[in-house]
Amino acid sequence: MKIRTGFVSNSSSSSFIVAFPKKVETVEELKQMLFGDDNFYLRPYPSAHYELSYSCLEVAKTVFSDMQNKCLTRQDIQRQLHRGYLHKGPDSDDFRDPVTDKLDWNAYETARDKYADKLAVKFIAQNPNKYFYVFEYSDENGPYEAALEHGDLFEKLPYIRVSHH
Repeated sequence: MKIRTGFVSNSSSSSFIVAFPKKVETVEELKQMLFGDDNFYLRPYPSAHYELSYSCLEVAKTVFSDMQNKCLTRQDIQRQLHRGYLHKGPDSDDFRDPVTDKLDWNAYETARDKYADKLAVKFIAQNPNKYFYVFEYSDENGPYEAALEHGDLFEKLPYIRVSHH
């Protein structure tokens, strides 16, 4: 049996690398890109304790503020992809010794970084002449950011989610 001592947290955070078709000039323009004509952004996990939805304009203001002066280069995208768990990427369980259950971190990180580099090249190639930004949201920062992290905030744009659970 494994026993964990010290601080234990169920909080999570995720980074989103998003490709925008053009440089976003206004909050209203961003709201249209993210939500179209919708006025409310629904919480992915409704709760009686928190708001069930947020104003799309409020969310667009948050995202707009978060993207100021943060346009990414190819190297920035690769660095972001190296930082966490990538859906469909290598699974750390594949690098565990079946007898000792010990993880070979070097082999896992090498495989993850190789996958991340290929993913970055492919994402950039599939989105030529686009503007790339990274956003990070954490449920540790409360229900509003939890809704941004776990909802479909960027579903209308090309993006990659990097999980930091």
